[in-house]
Amino acid sequence: MTDRIITSEQWTDAWNEAAAERRLQMAEAAIRNAGRADRCFLLNHDGQAEEIAHLRADNARMKTLLTRVLDIPRRPAVSEQEGELGRAYTRGWESVIQAVDTALLSGETPSKPEDPTLSDRS
Repeated sequence: MTDRIITSEQWTDAWNEAAAERRLQMAEAAIRNAGRADRCFLLNHDGQAEEIAHLRADNARMKTLLTRVLDIPRRPAVSEQEGELGRAYTRGWESVIQAVDTALLSGETPSKPEDPTLSDRS
C-alpha cells in the first residue's frame, strides 16, 4: 500500500482481492502504522507542532523588536555627547547593542551586562 489516504471500503476491497503474501504485507503495514500513531499520540507530536509554530512566530516577533532596538541611535545627540550623562548614555547603549548583537548572531542569551554606571568607580 502507498501513503495515500483510502476509505475503509477501498481497503477492504484491496484486502479481499489480495493474495496471501500481499495480505501479510498489508497487515504488517497496518500494525506498523498503528504503532507509529500511538507513539505520536504519546509523544504529543501534534501539540509539539503547534508549539513549534508558536515559538517560530515568537522568534520572528523578537527579531523584529531587536532589529528596531538596533535602529535606535547608538550615540546621544551631538549637543548631549559631552558630560557624564552623554558618556553614561553611550556606555549603556554600547552594552545593550553588544548584548543584542550577541543574541541575534549567536542565538544564545547573553549574560546580564554589568551596570555601566558602576564600571568607572574604583
